[in-house]
Amino acid sequence: YLVGIIPGPSKPSLNQVNHFLEPLIDDLLAFWDPGVFFSRTASYPKGRLVHCAVIPLVCDLPAARQVSGHGSYSASFFCSFCKLRLEDIENFDSNTWPKRDPMEHRKHAEEWRKANSYEARASIFKAHGVRWSQLLKLPYWDPIAFTVVDTMHNQYLGLIRTHCKEIWGMNIEVEDGDGMYVHARNVPPRPSDTDMQEGKHLLYGGSMSQLAKCTKAVLWHLCFEHDLRCARTKKQLLASLVHWVIDTSSAMDVTSKSNNSTSTLPMMEERVRKAEASLARGSQAKTLATHCKPALIAMCESRHLESTGVKAVLAERLITWNTHATAVDVSTLFCFFIKNYSRSNQPPRLSHEQHEEGKTRNASTVVLGRNTLAQVHADMEQTELPSWVSPAPCNFGTETRGKLHADQWLAACSINLPITLVRLWGKEQGRKQKMLQNFMDLLTAVTISSMLEISHQHIQIYERSLLRYLQTLRELYKEAVIKPNHHLALHVGESLRIFGPAHSTRTFSTERMNYLLMQTNTNGKFGELELTYMTHTCRAANLRALLRHDKIRGIMDEFMTCYDGIYNEDRRGTRLRESTTLDAQPQGIPGKNSKVTSLEKNQFMALLQLLNAEIGHDMYVDARDVRRTPGCQQLSNKGTNCPKIMIGGITYRPHNVAPKDSNIIFSSPHTAHTQAGRIINIFLHQHRDVHGKLVEESFVSIESLQELTELDRLSDPYSNFPGVGGKLYYNAYSSDINVVRPSNIISHFAKTPMEVQGIKRSCIHVLPLDRV
Repeated sequence: YLVGIIPGPSKPSLNQVNHFLEPLIDDLLAFWDPGVFFSRTASYPKGRLVHCAVIPLVCDLPAARQVSGHGSYSASFFCSFCKLRLEDIENFDSNTWPKRDPMEHRKHAEEWRKANSYEARASIFKAHGVRWSQLLKLPYWDPIAFTVVDTMHNQYLGLIRTHCKEIWGMNIEVEDGDGMYVHARNVPPRPSDTDMQEGKHLLYGGSMSQLAKCTKAVLWHLCFEHDLRCARTKKQLLASLVHWVIDTSSAMDVTSKSNNSTSTLPMMEERVRKAEASLARGSQAKTLATHCKPALIAMCESRHLESTGVKAVLAERLITWNTHATAVDVSTLFCFFIKNYSRSNQPPRLSHEQHEEGKTRNASTVVLGRNTLAQVHADMEQTELPSWVSPAPCNFGTETRGKLHADQWLAACSINLPITLVRLWGKEQGRKQKMLQNFMDLLTAVTISSMLEISHQHIQIYERSLLRYLQTLRELYKEAVIKPNHHLALHVGESLRIFGPAHSTRTFSTERMNYLLMQTNTNGKFGELELTYMTHTCRAANLRALLRHDKIRGIMDEFMTCYDGIYNEDRRGTRLRESTTLDAQPQGIPGKNSKVTSLEKNQFMALLQLLNAEIGHDMYVDARDVRRTPGCQQLSNKGTNCPKIMIGGITYRPHNVAPKDSNIIFSSPHTAHTQAGRIINIFLHQHRDVHGKLVEESFVSIESLQELTELDRLSDPYSNFPGVGGKLYYNAYSSDINVVRPSNIISHFAKTPMEVQGIKRSCIHVLPLDRV
């Protein structure tokens, strides 16, 4: 419920927010100890002692840091869970992260509060990344564990948006590329040839301390030319170069801080000899590409071949040449190596003009370009989504579309992109296959963190998938920037273990509250509109409580029918399912003109089979049979057809009423695995239970899709990603009818017809939506 509103027109400063929190915290202290005694309530006429506590802090990242007293996500101590420094953000080993301690946090926050000058407070914050927060007055409040990561902003508007927009690039006006160079990366200007040559001198023959004196731009372009990770900070760039030197020549003492240097040329000569021998043996390009890049470049230049590109390209070039050429003398070959990598005054391998031309050429392509997005949009037109799903715009990726909301990003990346990209890249080898696997690891993590029910095993899968995603992201996209969002996502598992499924700590509910407040009529005057918001909110809360009273519901039956229809309505983009009672008994909702009719023969026989299977013996018999069986209950073939049924806040409808709301994943007592199909009927049926009591229950009749044969399953590219990739079925339904209870319905699915190479029959791609 609404407690208060901070007046605008802009957000409060770092210090001002504590003044707005203080009245709330004072009330919470009283509610915690000794508690507040209410002399009488509606449920307790003799009074009730009430204790109250506030636990998770749920808001977007900037607000969470401001309210909790942590530093900004751009500060040196950027994380609220650990004390990893921003310069070490690419360290993904959680065992090496220094953990924050809540008692230590309180100690430094007290020191900050008691400091008598601005300079003293700045010094404390710089040393510890902590400010005072009024929340620390609550004795039970843990500033580390209770400052949760909002997965809506962190993952939907963070990880998946960053991957599509910044790492891959998404623009329908641009040609498709392989993502070798990050589309949104600002490349530092290339230094002069003299500076680059000096940098190479230090890389190949200097010490680590000497190399560290180079400018960030020199280090960045050294990494770029050697196909190394082009990280964000100078420390990370230096680490990439040092690791390369270690891999290239173990003879070089990269940890030495002295000015003594050890030449790497003898070891490099041996590397060149080994690479040449590998080529002479007829090794495959994949094997040849395992040798160091400088050796491959020297081999290309000695043969007068182009020497640009990554190791895989260089290896392919050499293999092609080797099919119709003779070997090159190693001594001649090594002269080319020395020419390019020794301390000579020769210019570097790529001139400034060549480098600029290459950078422009690569920057002009994106992964989600003209051809790929055209395929995505074509699949979107064919895909059937249930009415409750907020779909991605049909023109996303175009300049006219503009920004996408969180729900739209989730739909685009968890529904539309997997459908198309697995179809396009699923059977490829090489880089595209690795890019797909990397993206699906991200979707696996986001999918699990979005589930409404979660286990410890799920959390472990989340952490493994996300860690694998970040590690391969760093390898595949050497210019990609690792952001605080990436690191914080690694801590989400900790919050899931404490608070359970993330929907309870996401900001969808608060965003919806913001929307409802904006719909309230006000006079637009600060100082008055806050009271209007509070009054309207309290009235609405009181009305909902009043209408839950049984006597009132009985008197206002027609009004309550209308109210329940509005209150339980599916609303796209509001994540309504997350705030709806999931354990409510689902019941078919008859229409105004619904009548008791005879069930179709196949539906009735399936109902009879279901009820007897649940009991374990043939207790029910067809009431139309002339012969009566002692000890058996007669089952009528009459039922009331319903146009819809509500299950967990979601509306399901028969195929003849709403085809998009009829596509479902369901379980059946007759099979061990889940099935996909469509609802053909929802009906209410009256019968006597095992105790002889007359009951009316809801049932759902379903046609199931036909499964692929074992041979055709080999051609299903989606089978490699069973969790988030979906599954292929034939575009045909079984003649058998399944009748199940509403509790057997798991979710809707996204339905996309498609033709698949290697499968002669038309197919349907089924993507379950139980996690959306």
